[in-house]
Amino acid sequence: MSLRNFTYEPTEQLFDGLSTDESIQLGHIWDLCESAQQTDTDPRKAQVRSAVLAQINDSAAFSSAHSVESRPARPPARIYRMRFRAVSIAAAVVLGLSMLLSPSHDQFRAPTGSELTTVSLADGSTVDLAPGSRLIVKKGFNDHHRDVALIGDGFFDVQPGTTPFEVSTFDATTTVLGTSFGISAWPGAIAASTEVLVATGRVQVQGSNGEVLLAADQMTSSDDVTIQEVDISAKLAWLSGGFSYQDELIGNVLDDVERRFDIKVKAPSSIRLRPITIHRNEVGDASEFLGDIAATISVRYRQRANGYEMYLN
Repeated sequence: MSLRNFTYEPTEQLFDGLSTDESIQLGHIWDLCESAQQTDTDPRKAQVRSAVLAQINDSAAFSSAHSVESRPARPPARIYRMRFRAVSIAAAVVLGLSMLLSPSHDQFRAPTGSELTTVSLADGSTVDLAPGSRLIVKKGFNDHHRDVALIGDGFFDVQPGTTPFEVSTFDATTTVLGTSFGISAWPGAIAASTEVLVATGRVQVQGSNGEVLLAADQMTSSDDVTIQEVDISAKLAWLSGGFSYQDELIGNVLDDVERRFDIKVKAPSSIRLRPITIHRNEVGDASEFLGDIAATISVRYRQRANGYEMYLN
């Protein structure tokens, strides 16, 4: 049976915005990763590799067809989104394959429509996950290593130890000995990158353009790896049920709203690609927050059968 005939609803939450075929292909990676009994002779692995290679080839072909030199001065919004999606998909595939071919592991999912899911690890460390996020803990954790992988938003409170605590995301690696810090890494986001911010202690971040050592009240992103001073309480507003964004693309904000309230929010690219700065300490209702967003950027919104729609006046 072709991979395209399978359906995996959880992948819709994991890679928001992907086409059905892309979600199905990447879904096989993660679903196979969840099984502790996979063997090297499992025939489904060959199917997954084939699908992944096809996806990488498609992404490479798209990148070549829309290189920086040949791209119009003001590319259409759809191409803007697809270009970043191709890059993030390829990076996520690398992380997925590494999990697929590694020893068994445990995976923890934070359901959509909730505020927080807390995971307690064997070394005494804890991880708070935002809705829709996933934490993968490799076999042998705290015995031979302290390695985990994250997809989504997580706040880590790491117990001190002689073994480094390492967090892999789709395009970065974060290493600590004992500290507290937050990571945001959504492969399906517009202009996707990994953001790391430190609450206490020090954290080393290895990104695509180098590495940096962060101290408390500092942050960096994987695409530029520079140190920025940050208001930790604002950036971690999601821990207390709030939302806080500084010049963030509205499409990414709406993705967070969808995961938090388990709804769908439809909006055209002319709205999704606008930046917004907005902060709310507590948000108990999706309509309330969407109304604030609409008022801030002077657009309108309305309720639909399965969620909401934002549209131009």
